[in-house]
Amino acid sequence: MMFASSGPYTESVRILLKNHADPDMTDKEEHFTALMYAAAEGQTEVAKILLTFKADPRLKDIDGDNALTFARNNGHNDIVTLLQPFMK
Repeated sequence: MMFASSGPYTESVRILLKNHADPDMTDKEEHFTALMYAAAEGQTEVAKILLTFKADPRLKDIDGDNALTFARNNGHNDIVTLLQPFMK
């Protein structure tokens, strides 16, 4: 899920989620979520799919950063706009 979310693999992400993959699963080292990977890499369509499947944009990695932080830090303003309503 994480690797598919960081590249333009929207259909792979959708298939995984439709087959009950956990949209909030984290990696073991940094606790990055698939949404964090999508936000960091500017994968807007992947982020939309993850949010549709109830990915939690408020989750934080071991440094206290969330998907919004990843999007901001990498200049992906479309994803920042997408995520901001979830952060209220």
